[in-house]
Amino acid sequence: MLPLRRSATLKQGELEKITNNSSSAITISISDPFGDANSIPKKVSTVFPQLDVSKLKIRTRWNSIITAILNVLIILLLYKENEEFNSNQHKSNISENLLRIFIIFLSAISISLVIQYWSIKLYQKKAYRECHVSSGFWEYPKIRNWMLLEIIFCCINVPPYCDWTFTFKQLNTSSIMSADDIIVSLSFIRLYFVFKMMYECSTYSSRRAEYVCNMENVKDIMAFSLKSILTIQTYFSILFLLALLMISGGALLRIFERSISNTKFDYIWNGFFTVAATALTIGYGDSVPTTHLGRFICVIASIFGIFSVSYTVWAVQNSIAFNHSEFQIYDAMVFKKNIKKKLEPIASILLQRWWILLQKRKQSQPRLQVLNEFYCQFYRFKLLKNQMKGDVNKTLSENINDFASKLNICMPKIFNHLEPGQKVLEIAVEMTNNQLFIAEKLKRIQNGTRSLKKQIGEITNSSINDYAHRRYSDKTGKRATLVEMKKAQCRALKKLMNRRTSDSSINSELSSPRFRADSIADSDAASDQ
Repeated sequence: MLPLRRSATLKQGELEKITNNSSSAITISISDPFGDANSIPKKVSTVFPQLDVSKLKIRTRWNSIITAILNVLIILLLYKENEEFNSNQHKSNISENLLRIFIIFLSAISISLVIQYWSIKLYQKKAYRECHVSSGFWEYPKIRNWMLLEIIFCCINVPPYCDWTFTFKQLNTSSIMSADDIIVSLSFIRLYFVFKMMYECSTYSSRRAEYVCNMENVKDIMAFSLKSILTIQTYFSILFLLALLMISGGALLRIFERSISNTKFDYIWNGFFTVAATALTIGYGDSVPTTHLGRFICVIASIFGIFSVSYTVWAVQNSIAFNHSEFQIYDAMVFKKNIKKKLEPIASILLQRWWILLQKRKQSQPRLQVLNEFYCQFYRFKLLKNQMKGDVNKTLSENINDFASKLNICMPKIFNHLEPGQKVLEIAVEMTNNQLFIAEKLKRIQNGTRSLKKQIGEITNSSINDYAHRRYSDKTGKRATLVEMKKAQCRALKKLMNRRTSDSSINSELSSPRFRADSIADSDAASDQ
């Protein structure tokens, strides 16, 4: 029974895993029937919050907006400080150090906002019982990792009195890079908070949207929200991403290329123009980066430009494409236009033949030839109209092919939805077979118990009959006579002798004269008594 118990426990765990994959928002815990009754129950998440979460969404939205604005302001201040630092021949003064301290102060505020944001998220998880009430950041790794990553982004700042410079030789030129340039270029990663603000301000980040995404097994809800924004607000998304690429790429080109003499990146507007020309795959070639990092920025811009151009073509195609109802109206209008264009000459000739035939009928003139011409023109008109209708309507083979293509698209989705149910069915069948095996085994044990009980009763009766007591009594309860007792002793003695004669070693002993004499003496003594 122990192996069967282990297999049943394993199947219960597989069933719980399948149920969690199909609906991860509601965790169904199946208790082990062979486990400990006093064990701690599993955590079960719920759709209904156990705490007050009415104002959490507004707080997270405003938190993300303020954090994004603050980090964009920090990027602008860092770039301004970098321009002043390079204008002073890579030497910081008092105003620049004060500006760096002020930027660090703004970064500390940003870090506090990040901690507050993820504290709200943790409270929300506790409200929906997705984690334990007493758990903190370190006990929930997903929130902990994201919070630490955002804190690292906020810590990218230029420390005061940092005047380190490095000289690089590349492509027969030498460029001077400072620690300030490297840190400012890395600070553009703070633009992540802009996308986070877009996620929080969209309608796809609500609690209901998260619940539906969990039901459909969508893991990354932030990526899903950004994809939805790109799909619905197509032109705004393209313009926003292009503007973001031009501004950030132009600023980085300015940082990496300004230390080289005889370049066209003395102004930031030239960097904007170069990135825009590269991203739109135009490439005039009038301004070309010479450093490795500048060329890397242009390569990234060209890759993103290919994506933006293809995405724009797809968006324009979808915007001008007809839907089903518009396509039907368009077909009807084209059909009417073709009817008017092709059938109008034939219809006019048909009307002329009909008018001539009508006049001849009124005048009672011979009209056989005119009647023949009228019917020929009529059948020609009807045949052409039916051909035009046939060209518009789909044939049976085309309808079958369309249905088959749609069925090929839908069947894999149907099979994916039915796969968890099939696994549950297989587990149920296997558990049913195990139960039937247990029932058959119990039935065999019950039959064996009955037969054993019967054999024990027979053995008990035979032992009572074989070994009679001296005080033998009949059914009436009176003491038996000496003759009856002697007969009973003789019968018991014969049975005992028959049992002993079954063994060969005992047969030789029974055949000896000594045993016979002893038995005769015993019988005589019993008769005398």
